[in-house]
Amino acid sequence: MAKAIKKSSRQYLVHALAVCWASPNSVIGHAMGWYGASSRAQFPDGITEYYDNPILNRLRISAITFGNTINHATGVDPETPWPRYDCACDVTSLRAHECAHVRQYRWWGPFFIPAYLIAEAWARTFGNEINAFENAADDACTEARKEDV
Repeated sequence: MAKAIKKSSRQYLVHALAVCWASPNSVIGHAMGWYGASSRAQFPDGITEYYDNPILNRLRISAITFGNTINHATGVDPETPWPRYDCACDVTSLRAHECAHVRQYRWWGPFFIPAYLIAEAWARTFGNEINAFENAADDACTEARKEDV
């Protein structure tokens, strides 16, 4: 379990700026959530999760992150064990993986979607098949689990 860390006013400011930096992409996630999801929950650190979204079932994906929002498909438990994309033996939860993407959005801001698509095209073109952002999200989950131990 992660330890509670008291934040300084500088850390709160940096966090608030990161949330704002990712907010243009959050509009997409909120629109998807408001349109399709049956319920939502607000979580600390400014992340909103939408549950039971049939749009994702039609797209055949379990969850997707846009900015500070996470949308989950119908019938998908956010705590579902989630394997790494590189098939390493380490497993995390779907929520932890998607929260790692939220942190990526907060770093890249409005440039995340184009950067993600370029990384996806690169991976598919050069036979890697694993998007660098997916690997980074998996690595972040692995590191977080090591810190909790």
